[in-house]
Amino acid sequence: MDHQTHHQPNSQTSQQIIRQAMQISLSKFIALSMPMVDLVMLSWWAADTALADYALITQLVQVFVVLSLALSIGVPIYFNQHSDGVLATRQAIGYACLIGIALLALSWLYFVGLDAVHAFSPQQTLVYVLLIGGVLSLPCYIVLNHILDALGKSRQVIYLTAIMTVLNIALNYQLLFNSSLSAQAAIATATTAVRIIGLLVLMAWIGQQLGTHALRATLHPPAIKKNYSASVRVSC
Repeated sequence: MDHQTHHQPNSQTSQQIIRQAMQISLSKFIALSMPMVDLVMLSWWAADTALADYALITQLVQVFVVLSLALSIGVPIYFNQHSDGVLATRQAIGYACLIGIALLALSWLYFVGLDAVHAFSPQQTLVYVLLIGGVLSLPCYIVLNHILDALGKSRQVIYLTAIMTVLNIALNYQLLFNSSLSAQAAIATATTAVRIIGLLVLMAWIGQQLGTHALRATLHPPAIKKNYSASVRVSC
């Protein structure tokens, strides 16, 4: 199968732009509603302490969810202005990996600083570690979502996000009642697992749309690196 590596921006009417914006917003709303679903399920089937632990840690973790969304907001604009879709995707993934590394360091400092004052319980610490594991995959997940939106797949992304939400509910229920984990740890494990599964699905989807080589992260266009290497050899 030949994969399209070049794309041209499409002229869109205002109605089409508004429709696409609403579709993109809906997919993000569904994704961000997962913590709400988690809390509702804990309120039904878990002790008050489990709900309190999860609510507290979720508030802390949401800081990094918002950061992931904010730091990747320019990706679809860059992708639409780039003539080489594969290269734009590789650069966007490279950028997302950098965000993930930065969030890892920031989340550790954030928790250590708060723990010095608050002294989190072992269960709260476990929930934080589990949820942060899923949040670290969010930059790549959001970036790939943006790229698929730019490729005109907004409606399909909504369907996928809805399926992931249903899967999250099912996995929450399964781990709540059929695992040895505490209720709050079970919910955190399910949420992180679903986020990682969602990322893998998006990677496979991007590979099908643009080719698997589009998944190789980079921070600079190959031509720039080649020219730089040549200039170094000349100067030597």
